[in-house]
Amino acid sequence: MDKVRILYLSNYKISKGVLLLVDVLKSLKEKGLPFFARLVGGPSDVSIEDLKIYIKERDLEKDIEVTGPKYDQDKYVEFQKADIFVFPTYYSNETFGIVNLEAMQFCLPIITTDEGGIAEVVTDNETGFVIEPRNVKQLEDKLEILLKDQQLRVDMGRRGHEAFLNHFTVQHFEKNLKKVFDSILQKKED
Repeated sequence: MDKVRILYLSNYKISKGVLLLVDVLKSLKEKGLPFFARLVGGPSDVSIEDLKIYIKERDLEKDIEVTGPKYDQDKYVEFQKADIFVFPTYYSNETFGIVNLEAMQFCLPIITTDEGGIAEVVTDNETGFVIEPRNVKQLEDKLEILLKDQQLRVDMGRRGHEAFLNHFTVQHFEKNLKKVFDSILQKKED
């Protein structure tokens, strides 16, 4: 069985769920599930070295790579190489996680949390799974489902891409902004 490629892309911040993800991956490895995860991001309250030590202490050095930050085309290559995108944030000031939109743009199924406006972007059980923040059991269960079911990964990724094209492109933003302005102008005329 080929290893499923998991991507985390955000700052290495405890409240972004990076350590929680590593712990879940340890549990999934113990279940014998094949995966390879790439943790892409810049250091925040977790340094690159501390993250590597955390991974080594859990005997996951062959299963998880810490890349540090990636920008522009290098970041997009990370999305292209992935099979699943995981963003288990519980950051209290989370907006909607632009990384979720980027993952949808690249046809990736998403596992993320109901934090900030994320549930407005990722549709639970359609474009991915939206779990409770800090719920390790849910994260493990949903990731196990996607690791085992290639067709579900493909279907969720396709639906996510369609949602991105239908609701989140620049053209849709401009169209909706025009509607707002037209509405305001109409009210002034009345």
